[in-house]
Amino acid sequence: MGKYKSIESPEKLWEYWLEYKSSLQLIEVPISHVKLGITYLKVPEPIHERSFNVWCCNNIDLGKGTIHKYFINEGNAYDEYRTTITRIKDDIFQHNYKYSAVGLHKEKLTMALLGLAQKSEEKVEKRIILEDESKDYTSEST
Repeated sequence: MGKYKSIESPEKLWEYWLEYKSSLQLIEVPISHVKLGITYLKVPEPIHERSFNVWCCNNIDLGKGTIHKYFINEGNAYDEYRTTITRIKDDIFQHNYKYSAVGLHKEKLTMALLGLAQKSEEKVEKRIILEDESKDYTSEST
């Protein structure tokens, strides 16, 4: 027996995506300018799967489900939506990267949203100094 799908078709999912994007607010981003001082540019807010899910829950009837099941293809029940989901993910990346690359969205936020968060590796070196009765010092690194 097939799973109930609250979104009738991949085309309808794409329509919802476009409606969601058109509903985004413009946010004011402070930009420092040499002659003008601080100026504010209006840019679209970042987009993400989670905010799309919130929009869908508020604007369409998903029943007891969420949009996430389409993104993760729960139980392979949403295979016909994969192309549209890939398009949406690419659109999310392109939108957020475009504004981040020119400094209009905060880099760290965009990196986290895109799964590109910086990972730093910390190297710790321990030195053990052993002293024997003859005052001969031996050093080992671990």
